Amino acid sequence: MQLVTKEAVEEYLATDITLHRMARFSMATDEGLTCQRWLRDSAAKRFVFEQLYGEFFEGPDCCDILDVGGGLTAFTRILAARHRYHLVDVLAHDQIETARLIETAVGRSFIHAGDWHDLNAEVYEKIVANDIFPNVDQRLDVFLEKFLPRCTSLKLSLTWYRNPRYYKTKRVDGDEVFYMLAWNHEQLAGLLEKYASKIVGYEPGILFTTQKSLYENGRNVCIVEFVGERTDAR
Repeated sequence: MQLVTKEAVEEYLATDITLHRMARFSMATDEGLTCQRWLRDSAAKRFVFEQLYGEFFEGPDCCDILDVGGGLTAFTRILAARHRYHLVDVLAHDQIETARLIETAVGRSFIHAGDWHDLNAEVYEKIVANDIFPNVDQRLDVFLEKFLPRCTSLKLSLTWYRNPRYYKTKRVDGDEVFYMLAWNHEQLAGLLEKYASKIVGYEPGILFTTQKSLYENGRNVCIVEFVGERTDAR
């Protein structure tokens, strides 16, 4: 487990390898992508990206990867070209037509526009989910139950708030209006305790650390790696 701190980000910025990769791989059309802009604008996001995805650029090719909610960036093409990479994303920030153009450039279909819960779960070597759980998607427990048996490694960036933060939302399939309360450190720590034996470097105390947030909305972030239950992924 690794807390995203000012010190960790400053140390990363000595090289800022994700920014260098963006300069190497990006095309002009990528700059209109929402997640691409977020990476350019936020050193903290680039730090987290490197922790989750860096090994896929430096390691061997042809790894089986499932990316949950990773969005579209210049790196989408590179990951899909180097690996057996699949992205499942509701595409809240970009158009499906843009996703299909990226697939055409790569030469295969690999983007699943929809909910990960509806995905026919296969066996993967690596699964990553960046900035999704449990703020955007509060089904963290359901996600882990579904995918830990289907991978050898699962890496997440997990988000929580120390002060109450909620969202007024409306069902897309009904008329009800909900007020959704974001998770705090105690809720997240309670859930992770259930999976303690599967977490690399399990250290729940870092969730209770008080620090100034690196994000405008005041969230805290930690990176957690789980050991999956499969040993026979392709």
